[in-house]
Amino acid sequence: MRLEKWTRALASASAFAVSLLIAASAAPAAAADIDDAVIGLWTDDERVLVIDGGLGENTAFNFKRKLNENPQVRTILLHSGGGLVSAGLEIAQLIANRDLDTWVPENALCASACSVVFFAGTSRIAEGQLGVHQIAMNIENNQEVQYTASDMIEAFNRYGTHPNVFAAMFRTPPEKMYY
Repeated sequence: MRLEKWTRALASASAFAVSLLIAASAAPAAAADIDDAVIGLWTDDERVLVIDGGLGENTAFNFKRKLNENPQVRTILLHSGGGLVSAGLEIAQLIANRDLDTWVPENALCASACSVVFFAGTSRIAEGQLGVHQIAMNIENNQEVQYTASDMIEAFNRYGTHPNVFAAMFRTPPEKMYY
């Protein structure tokens, strides 16, 4: 498993894990309130690309650009309280298309829309918190929520996500988080 070496390396990188602990809310936010994640190479290994922060309107574009600039990347380190489902789905597809691994280190968080990004990994390790909940959208049309939910289910199925994740996701209200 390619990520075994990353888990060993993490033990000696506790300062990095502490630096990842930003004030991240797991509660859903309005699209305009979501700042784009900082995306960059991990200083300990240039084969690891870090997503640190919210999945905002430009996050998927910035992620794709960083991947194209760094073809040596094999692992995506995640620390995100979530954000836009559309950004999460787009990033997840990029990860799956390139057969990349995903990793949530100890003391890190991957919640809400970040979860679909995590589950797209070829190899997946969650040592930190991995959280799911119902989709939260500020719309009056229930049909759009249903389309978004079906996109999430389709993605989770494509990535081989265990069905228990669906049950936890649909049973947890959007203002709460199931870890």
